[in-house]
Amino acid sequence: MKKVFIVTNSLSGGGAERAMNLVCTELSEALKNEIEITLVPINNGPKDLVEPNCRVVPIDRKWRGSFTDTFLSYLRFTFLIVHEKPKILILNCALPELFACLLPMSVSYIVVEHSRNPWLGREVFGRLVRQILKWRQTKFVTVSEHLDIWSLTEMTKEIIPNPVFQTVFRSTSEIQIKRLVFIGRLSTDKNPHSFIEISNATKIPGLVIGDGILMEDLRNLAVKESANISFIGHKMEPWKLFEDGDLLIVPSKFEGDGLVVAEAILGGFPLLLSDIEEFRKFQLSNSSYCHSTEAFKRTIAEFSENIGGLVPSPNSVELLKSERGLSAISNSWARLIKSTTKI
Repeated sequence: MKKVFIVTNSLSGGGAERAMNLVCTELSEALKNEIEITLVPINNGPKDLVEPNCRVVPIDRKWRGSFTDTFLSYLRFTFLIVHEKPKILILNCALPELFACLLPMSVSYIVVEHSRNPWLGREVFGRLVRQILKWRQTKFVTVSEHLDIWSLTEMTKEIIPNPVFQTVFRSTSEIQIKRLVFIGRLSTDKNPHSFIEISNATKIPGLVIGDGILMEDLRNLAVKESANISFIGHKMEPWKLFEDGDLLIVPSKFEGDGLVVAEAILGGFPLLLSDIEEFRKFQLSNSSYCHSTEAFKRTIAEFSENIGGLVPSPNSVELLKSERGLSAISNSWARLIKSTTKI
């Protein structure tokens, strides 16, 4: 039986990881008589709410570990690929691309573009890795039509959206905005500094759910500004922490797929988003989009006693369901895999 390895940063941590866990489970069942699907998370870490129902082979690299740890993890990854000889490696995010690009064997690559700049802060190195992948005749998939292939805009691409998973649904009885909530990785592209500014300026308490390299900096900023912000780190089920009167704030500078937004829409959570192209695809009301930090403040003041006015409309929910159903997306991946393996 032919093998396909789906390589991710970790089992949990972000939209790319959650999406691939869902895809792995669906593909493992759909292709069980033709192809063996294996998930290979490189970094160690906690399990996700969505546990993939397929073979999982972790590399167990320590997140933000030493060079030695990374090198040993690369050797373990290389041994795994050389020993098992998969036909296809599906690479999600920068670290899997790096580990895969110099493998000493012939294998078909599919890179999944989840972000406008997947190599943020390491662009020079990323361009080199991407050039190597291009030389190795890599196929590219983007999770949204607005995304081009970073540093290789001339490359053709296939568009396969990420599936959306939501088990928590909210029907708010509260009319007043009582708390602002941020969910996501604490990195510059997610713009969490703006969230702290918004919370502090509006005098509405804030809750930050997530972790990342900016955690210490954000904590220090909150203390300096005397902002009423609680930081609780990464949570497997963040939506269960929402209470009546909570408003989700998503101030991202740019996004790939916007999985947090998609989950909020499906769950019926009130939200405000930065006015960027990536979020306009969700077709929410104009009042849900803010083009600046000042606009966030104004809109919060306008809806301070009418949080229900920021709940996604039924039309937005139905549109998302039709576009991001797991079965349709799994079928698209199955077709791509079969065409790549020449089945």
